[in-house]
Amino acid sequence: MDDTQIDRMAARTGVPLYDPVWHATLQRMEKVSNEITRASVQNPLEYRNIAETAVAIGSRPADLGMEAVAASDFCLRVMG
Repeated sequence: MDDTQIDRMAARTGVPLYDPVWHATLQRMEKVSNEITRASVQNPLEYRNIAETAVAIGSRPADLGMEAVAASDFCLRVMG
């Protein structure tokens, strides 16, 4: 084996490459996200509530126990 190839057997850590718990959580989060998107598109008042919540999270993350970077990223994704 030359120096540019990776020895996959030596690189194994015992950590699985697939985590079923993470995958199930991701699927639940995608479902909730789709429901929120659908509700906000169909109802302007619901969109306003979601937008106000996103701004509150982005402007005062410590009040909600969130990290500032994650809160601002969430606000930008919702408002963008």
